[in-house]
Amino acid sequence: MIVYVLELADGHYYVGRIDNLTARLEAHANGRGSEWTKQYPTIQLKGTYEETSPFYEDMITKIMMAKYRISKVRGGSYSQVFLPKSKHFAIVSELRGAKGTCFRCGGSHFVRSCKEPRTDVGDPPEEMVEESGLAYRLLQVHIVKQPEQ
Repeated sequence: MIVYVLELADGHYYVGRIDNLTARLEAHANGRGSEWTKQYPTIQLKGTYEETSPFYEDMITKIMMAKYRISKVRGGSYSQVFLPKSKHFAIVSELRGAKGTCFRCGGSHFVRSCKEPRTDVGDPPEEMVEESGLAYRLLQVHIVKQPEQ
């Protein structure tokens, strides 16, 4: 199986997995793909990855979410246009854990030292979106092939 990343309109991204990439790309382009790609049309194929485990699509999706923000990426187990609050919270917690930041506020301390009140969480802190951050390094390690420019 191939895991692929599509760059979409308005800075959005979609991660999918398929055996026949050409047919699936055509489906996305013709409005027969996922609800996410119907809402945000495809601009280009960003990259392809050789699937190495059944969790690979979700892993790439979370890496992309860490880089571009949860609200801008869908794929794998996170393909719904509107993610349930519980799923969004779980993703934020995972991304903060991977970065080694506070689970509550995303700060550079552990949650036991957090002074912020318990509230709903949002996207990961801005430093996770920077190309020098964890997501960019992880994505570079896992890239198999990028399309020609």
